[in-house]
Amino acid sequence: MSSENPDIKSKAALIEGMVRRRQWRMSYKTIEHTVSKLPNREKQKAKEILDRMVKQGWAEYHKNQECISLNSSKKKDIKKFLKDNSDMQDWMIDQLF
Repeated sequence: MSSENPDIKSKAALIEGMVRRRQWRMSYKTIEHTVSKLPNREKQKAKEILDRMVKQGWAEYHKNQECISLNSSKKKDIKKFLKDNSDMQDWMIDQLF
């Protein structure tokens, strides 16, 4: 887990943005749109984090890996991750799920 520690906040920010935009299952967005709010220097790292999330089963690719959404069957895991690692208030997270 120590190798992923620097990426935890970045991962939490990415998931937070996807949850706020309601990117679940078939409500997917392009990867470019998903990382569009990040500074250019962070976008490649964000794409690597998204790739790891797909391998973990937390996210799914669509349209030849051009689009991405969160896996709704992992909502409990994602919610717990956000509560543990996000700067969002718990009541805000509860509202989004």
